Amino acid sequence: ERRGGVLALASMGATVAALAAGAFGSAGVLEAFGWRAFFIAAGAAGLVFAAAFAWIVKEPPRGWSEGRGATTHAQVPAREILPELLRRPALVHALAGTVVNSIAVFAIAQWVVVFFERVHGLSNATASAALMWVALASTLGAVAGGVLANRAWTTRPRWVLLAPALCSAVAGPALFFGASARDATFAIALYSLAGLLALVHSAPAAAAMQGMISDRMRSVATGLIASLLTLFGMGGGPFITGFLSDLFGGPANPDSIGRALGWVSLLFLWAGAHFFLAARTFARDLASVSALGAVPSPELA
Repeated sequence: ERRGGVLALASMGATVAALAAGAFGSAGVLEAFGWRAFFIAAGAAGLVFAAAFAWIVKEPPRGWSEGRGATTHAQVPAREILPELLRRPALVHALAGTVVNSIAVFAIAQWVVVFFERVHGLSNATASAALMWVALASTLGAVAGGVLANRAWTTRPRWVLLAPALCSAVAGPALFFGASARDATFAIALYSLAGLLALVHSAPAAAAMQGMISDRMRSVATGLIASLLTLFGMGGGPFITGFLSDLFGGPANPDSIGRALGWVSLLFLWAGAHFFLAARTFARDLASVSALGAVPSPELA
């Protein structure tokens, strides 16, 4: 019942990193040493963190987060996991909404600096400062989503996923008008609003999906979810936007990236529809897992 808040803290990692990169002058580092040196340094830092994580963080016993202590259940065979997940409509729609939303989110993250350089004529350093505002708003959105999930989980569980549905529905128009705005300050404000609303879903949707997955299959199922987010979100979002931008004229047409992001904004509406459908059966699907002894069941709103 407190998983949403904890996952909100975890989801802040990417947005806080964007803030830190801007605050510590990543644009200046790129201009001085080039992007290859910047990537090598970032990769080295990642290896140091991985070693520290493995040394400090200890694996909790399976079932500990449900207050049941260690369990002796055998892990579910991988071939049985997907059919089990497909039996819960709320889980399917929450996952679909998260994947579709992530495509648009990663598109913004990848192309926002290029957008302000090409469309509004800002320098790389100034455009990176715009990214910091978007990252700050996104961080606040992620935290707000976690707080919301914690409060709604046991009293009004539908709102765990209804709130992301509404936020995604507003994030779409915010990005659309931000991508077509002619005033840089107004565009930054709309981009920040889109980032704020787009990240509200991260903790509630993740908590909802975790709750609807039995602890006997949670590790493999979570790995599957992460793979889909990486493949379609991180891999698809920037690619689709770049493809559309080239289709609309590429660098020769400064407005092409804005038009591409305008089309990508429609994905937020698509994601919102999935979150809305997930909210309709969330309490019931969560209760079906609770009957197996996996998680505490919320009261129906």
